[in-house]
Amino acid sequence: MDHGQGLDGFPVVAGIVSVVVGLLMLWRGERTGWSLLVVAIGFVLVGTHWVTARQIDFVPLTRVQVVVAAVGLVCVWVAVIYLSRGADDLPRMFPGHNGSCEHYRLLNGVAVLVVGVVSLVRVAVRARPARSR
Repeated sequence: MDHGQGLDGFPVVAGIVSVVVGLLMLWRGERTGWSLLVVAIGFVLVGTHWVTARQIDFVPLTRVQVVVAAVGLVCVWVAVIYLSRGADDLPRMFPGHNGSCEHYRLLNGVAVLVVGVVSLVRVAVRARPARSR
């Protein structure tokens, strides 16, 4: 049974190093947004390389699924901003911005994060490998 090509070293090592460095940045107290971005890049590098090396073909997503995935990604991005910045540091267009308050808007961040994760899980469950003929 052929499982495709083997994994190349560079993308896998770069992805693992990226995840480790992002977690170390988070542990050291660096900016949360950058730390999580580095971790996400690592997961994307390893995941996409694994899928291409295994030669897995997926059923194309519908337009609605693409829109739901985009909304989920935007929600996760907004949640990271809510959870990593105080109310005085939020962009003015965000609900909860208060120039005189340094508290974090935890409830807003968690609510948006739940919506984003549920959207992404819904798309991920529907994305399935194509059947071979």
